[in-house]
Amino acid sequence: MAVAKLDKDWEQFTPSGASRLVLAFSGMGAITIRNVDEQLKHRLQLRAARNGRSMESEAREILRQAVDTPDAPNSLIDALRQRVGEIGGVDLQLPPRTEQPRAPRL
Repeated sequence: MAVAKLDKDWEQFTPSGASRLVLAFSGMGAITIRNVDEQLKHRLQLRAARNGRSMESEAREILRQAVDTPDAPNSLIDALRQRVGEIGGVDLQLPPRTEQPRAPRL
């Protein structure tokens, strides 16, 4: 059985009254998130209510979406390839050189 609870006894040991949110997933393990700001917890409760879910279910959905999102590109060239890669490349016809490159002056 899944459990989502706010551990009030733990509050006395956390800075500025922050809480600990315990998420336990049946057969899948548990996650404890410490120092949850009260405002963040309240926003999670509101979001869960808007979506017709429990806090635990909403947190699980947020985690799922965050992990399932494709990773950001590592560089500008990777971002461009990701954006236009499906279109394909372009082969350019380069004109032949008519002159030899000159030597640099040192």
